[in-house]
Amino acid sequence: MTETLASMSRVRTTAFQGAELRLEAGSLGVVTVTSMEQGRAFVDALMGLAPPEEGEVRLLGQSIYDWPESRRLALLAEVGHAGGGLVSNLKVWENLCLPALFHQSATPDEVEQRLSEALNRLPNQDEWMQKRLFALPDTLSSYAVRMGSLIRCAVLRPRLLITEFLLDDLDGEALERLLAMLEWMRIQQPKLAVLLVHRGAIESGDSTLPRLRPDWMIHLEDPTP
Repeated sequence: MTETLASMSRVRTTAFQGAELRLEAGSLGVVTVTSMEQGRAFVDALMGLAPPEEGEVRLLGQSIYDWPESRRLALLAEVGHAGGGLVSNLKVWENLCLPALFHQSATPDEVEQRLSEALNRLPNQDEWMQKRLFALPDTLSSYAVRMGSLIRCAVLRPRLLITEFLLDDLDGEALERLLAMLEWMRIQQPKLAVLLVHRGAIESGDSTLPRLRPDWMIHLEDPTP
């Protein structure tokens, strides 16, 4: 039986209502939202950071809001987050490597190997090796920050990957590189579950989402006034 890694049942917050989803190991689901505020509220509810007004949230098989905060944070060691969120006063290489070392999900040698493998997937790996890894995040482009956060998850190797606006407002080479890295990560970890939060309606004609071949797509409903 396939393991369910994330689910919501009749969840309501001040930003959305009636969220119903079930994400299984190895699958990819897409949640489209109308605003960044709504998307962030969804991610916060799913990751145990902000309890919903109604409904149940289960993460990695656990009813996450039944647990104390310390146990919820430990559970999140198996959940990766991509789309931004690099720590501004740490160099890029520290952002990419320290989470895996902190959570002891890999030895220092394994972390180095995983980072090298991910960087080897980039056509501009020399630029990353010589400049970007030793820079602070505020010197990077929006695309490079997103790629960095994705590589951080490739090093951590979580069971569940949540991407927040990872592909929004990108096209051309930047978009293709992110899609290629995401595809490579799923090949490396066939049981990795991916939940992609994307701003824009399903019926908007965005051709990027169908290319991902998601197992399902839902659109969050705005709360009733």
